[in-house]
Amino acid sequence: MQGSMAPSAGLSQAAGAERRTAAPDVRDALFGAVAGRRYGFEMTACRGGVLAGSSRLREAAARLGVEVETLASDGDRLATGSLILAARGDAWQVARAEEQLVGLVAKASGVATAAAELVAQAAGRARVVCGAWKKVAPECRADLRAAIATGGAGLRILDRPFVYLDKNYVRMLGGVVTRIPVFDHADVPLAVVHQSLLYKFLADRSIDAMKAGQPFDADAYTLADLLAAAGMKELVQDSLAYVSEAAMLSDAKDQMDRVPSCQDVFVTKSGRPGEAALGWLTDAEVRRAAKV
Repeated sequence: MQGSMAPSAGLSQAAGAERRTAAPDVRDALFGAVAGRRYGFEMTACRGGVLAGSSRLREAAARLGVEVETLASDGDRLATGSLILAARGDAWQVARAEEQLVGLVAKASGVATAAAELVAQAAGRARVVCGAWKKVAPECRADLRAAIATGGAGLRILDRPFVYLDKNYVRMLGGVVTRIPVFDHADVPLAVVHQSLLYKFLADRSIDAMKAGQPFDADAYTLADLLAAAGMKELVQDSLAYVSEAAMLSDAKDQMDRVPSCQDVFVTKSGRPGEAALGWLTDAEVRRAAKV
């Protein structure tokens, strides 16, 4: 910030009120020799970027009692040397402004600039969002969220309502569901979708979309799309084994060993496909029982 002297116009009421309630300040003695003088000062950008935090800057300037002449807005694109703030105040106000005002926009603008750069690099091919807010001190979250939004990035993985359970919730509730069985209206098993296969399918589709310069929407795909992907039907649908309700666990293990890539055994009345499922055994359960 740079200052220039001008004839005094007197202290504002806001500044006077703050001084009356503040603890003794050595600057009151230091600036006694220049009492009655007012100074103009500016805040400029040291490098290009996106401005964020200007509303808090204006509020803080008002509390100090400085006279704001020019203030850039959140989202403004700044070049090196761009004017952010031009204001006037007495020596005490200028000194306090230098201490208090710069930090209100420096960090926020850096975050907004980084967010804008990531959004520009994504170029519409992927949606940029910021999470992991529990790693940020609560008192900092509002300013950082506002800065990220100013930079054009999102604050939620999805815009529509959803519930996110972190790893500790999952552990307390019994663990992660890593496979989902699919049945028809008569409870006949159709497929078992494993998490690893689903992740691979979505990863492949996202890469395809990025290469084609198209947006990626995971919600646009159906089970039919998954089964149509190369090699998926064999792993998701054709890899199921069946045993009758009278079978032993050893029978389940034998059937699992006979079917290529099998990780799931369904119990039906007679042990044939096309019948309603009476039970479901995973490979982990079968192998754990076999060890015992």
